[in-house]
Amino acid sequence: SNLGYGILGYILGVIGENNYWDLMNDYIRDDLGLPETMIGNVDITGYDRKGNPCSTWQWEKSDIIMAAGALNSTAADMRKSCPG
Repeated sequence: SNLGYGILGYILGVIGENNYWDLMNDYIRDDLGLPETMIGNVDITGYDRKGNPCSTWQWEKSDIIMAAGALNSTAADMRKSCPG
């Protein structure tokens, strides 16, 4: 569940040397080699069910549920992470 992933991320941040946000960004960039992927906020406009422009969800480093949905990436990075 999303709550379970959120709690897991919170625990990883507590036992790590840093918070979950920074730990994951370091891992994604340094270990996985995905420079265009991150945990955090992007400033783009999306659209709701009726086709009206709306903002994306904005996260705080202290949001426990962030581990369940704050990952942002580009198509280029997603392609790098796929085998073959």
